[in-house]
Amino acid sequence: MIIPSKDEPFGLVALEALAAGKLLLSSFVDGMGEFLTYDTAVNCGVTPDTISQAVSFALNMPDDEKSSRIKKGLQICEKYTWESTANKIETVFNSLLNI
Repeated sequence: MIIPSKDEPFGLVALEALAAGKLLLSSFVDGMGEFLTYDTAVNCGVTPDTISQAVSFALNMPDDEKSSRIKKGLQICEKYTWESTANKIETVFNSLLNI
């Protein structure tokens, strides 16, 4: 999955790619940079040259490194379940009610 976004408030598509067990090439901008790491995804930048370099890097990556990145990506996904998100929203909501 290649996501060379220039503007990304959160990066749900990147998270979905990780959850699908795919190798991710991402620009790491904005929200994606908040949860992606360089051992889970490949930085592809946003220009044709940087994207081409990242694709070449990914195509030549050893299988064990790809597997390691995918596994670490799946671990990131565990932090962003609907349940954990709902719990965080509930905490914020309850704190606002107690103002």
